[in-house]
Amino acid sequence: MATSDEAQPRTWPLPVAGAFGALIALGVTFLAYVHTVTGQRAENGAVHQAQTGGLADPAFSFLLKGGMGTVLLGAVAVFTLGVGVFRARFVGAVTVVGVIGGSTLLTELLKDGLLERPDLYATSVAGHNSFPSGHVTGAMAVLVALALVSPHRVRPFVLGGGSVLVAAVAVATVGLGWHRASDTLGGCLVAAMVGCLVAAFAGRGRRHPHPAWFVGALVVPSIVPIAGRVLLGSAASAAERLDTSITLAAVGAPVTALALVALLHGTELARRAPESAGGRHHATHRCETLVRQHV
Repeated sequence: MATSDEAQPRTWPLPVAGAFGALIALGVTFLAYVHTVTGQRAENGAVHQAQTGGLADPAFSFLLKGGMGTVLLGAVAVFTLGVGVFRARFVGAVTVVGVIGGSTLLTELLKDGLLERPDLYATSVAGHNSFPSGHVTGAMAVLVALALVSPHRVRPFVLGGGSVLVAAVAVATVGLGWHRASDTLGGCLVAAMVGCLVAAFAGRGRRHPHPAWFVGALVVPSIVPIAGRVLLGSAASAAERLDTSITLAAVGAPVTALALVALLHGTELARRAPESAGGRHHATHRCETLVRQHV
């Protein structure tokens, strides 16, 4: 019986489809929220309400101010790296660094270099580009990395529980007026996209999904941004827009995590398993047969 990863089929097409789906949803979010007058007006109204309406909840400040949130996130990242090295050695380390580092780098490139927020109407809210959110990207990237290096049987629990914490970070950034709802959705999508790409190249799985899964992977990620844009555009007052923005921020991470549960189901990191006794006996038998043939 083969004991190495070569005997296990790669199931890279589904994660790659998920990465493309996240990329499509990222573009939909940016265009619908940032590049429309109604989108900008709705989100800027929510930001202004958060900055002037006294929503600086102590819990929000605990997560984002004073560096406590950064320390906690760093500790979880180090723990994730340890889990990756323990379970898959070099591949595990590359997976963690690739997901966290790749997501962070891509977000910075998008926010500070590739994407711009056009001034479509006069507003008192700062017009600099804040899409995607670096805070949410970092938190979601650590969660995705931890999920990838975890056994696939416990991965749904890791993603489910961790997504609540990521949602808390997203809600805090919106509640403090640091970010717009679209920024938090973009951060989740960036981390999901990079995580799917890393899983496609570093992982192996056991399942060959039905073609309908690939269609879903391309379409489903855009549902929440589109639905959220409709709800946000229908809000009549600044207070309603802020409430809707907070709801979107709270929903983004759990929905992304749920999608990743499906996209990464059965996928494990590629690693060479220790040779079993049966495998050693089989190899010895082959060597003896080759020797007899040449004698």
